[in-house]
Amino acid sequence: MLEMIGDLLPLAIGVSISPLPIIAMILLLMSPRAANCAPAFLLG
Repeated sequence: MLEMIGDLLPLAIGVSISPLPIIAMILLLMSPRAANCAPAFLLG
């Protein structure tokens, strides 16, 4: 049982973190300084 949790934990963490860049890009594009911030985010 613990071995299965150990195998699935990295996958679960990756799936839970994956929407964060999309949310960050939406917030950047809605900001007043979107033209300055968005290219910096893409380069990073």
